[in-house]
Amino acid sequence: MKAGGMKTLALGTMLALGAAAACGGGAEEAGDAEEAAPEPQAQESPTVAEEEPEPTFEAPTVDLADGEELVLVAGWAGDPSDRLGGYAVEGEEITSPGPTIRVREGDTVTITFENAHFWEDGRPFGEPHNITIVRDKDESVWEMQPLWDANVGGYRTAGLKPGERESVTFTADTAGTFYYVCAYADHIDHGMWGSFVVEA
Repeated sequence: MKAGGMKTLALGTMLALGAAAACGGGAEEAGDAEEAAPEPQAQESPTVAEEEPEPTFEAPTVDLADGEELVLVAGWAGDPSDRLGGYAVEGEEITSPGPTIRVREGDTVTITFENAHFWEDGRPFGEPHNITIVRDKDESVWEMQPLWDANVGGYRTAGLKPGERESVTFTADTAGTFYYVCAYADHIDHGMWGSFVVEA
């Protein structure tokens, strides 16, 4: 073999060895890079506190028979600073909504209503209140009409002052679910209502 051929072979061998070293080194470096890079961790979804469902309040039910009288009072439901009003059967806890009153269709009943809305220190609240039985509690007080003339203390712009008491007697001659409300200002929005159910 000629000397020139040896040089070519030697040069070819050197190039081949250099290429192999370069490839091997690249793979080794890549391996090092892989080892250095942290492995991706499975992301845990954030713990979401489970919201407890709001407690549902079920108003007490009062069954009123033909010829009976029911005495209802208006006052604060809970802490007066919450400004939540409500109704109760006299002697019971005031709730919002007030107790569900249930009668039979055609029964004649009497509702006596007292405005017992006083501050905790005994001062009168100062707002007049009434009870009016209506078809729809979400209707504007200016459009409400008392069913069966069942109203104590007037409505819209009238009511009983704290400590006053009046009665109304009426015949519930239409079956359905209705409402008794304080049809004065925005008192319905402040919790002063309850269901009045007439069963067929």
